[in-house]
Amino acid sequence: MVLTEKLRQAVSAYKNGDAQASTLLYQESDKYIYTCIYKVMQGNDNAADMKQEIKVKAVQYRNDLLQKAQEKAKKDMDIVVQECNEYNREYNKK
Repeated sequence: MVLTEKLRQAVSAYKNGDAQASTLLYQESDKYIYTCIYKVMQGNDNAADMKQEIKVKAVQYRNDLLQKAQEKAKKDMDIVVQECNEYNREYNKK
């Protein structure tokens, strides 16, 4: 299945930091995901339920990634602070 131009634009805008693009991205991806599932499931009535499960998993995955990124950023900042403190101690000894 080919991505729609609207979905491509929404992804691009979101990557470029456009806060309002997230709404368009959600709406357009919702249509895209449902269509893909519906085709794969050959019109099965459970396509809407499957779409919802996929959306929930995607949000959970994104939240996990964000949490890991925040934890890494905190560790990186701790290292920077530690290095700065060490530098200051050495500098003040002179």
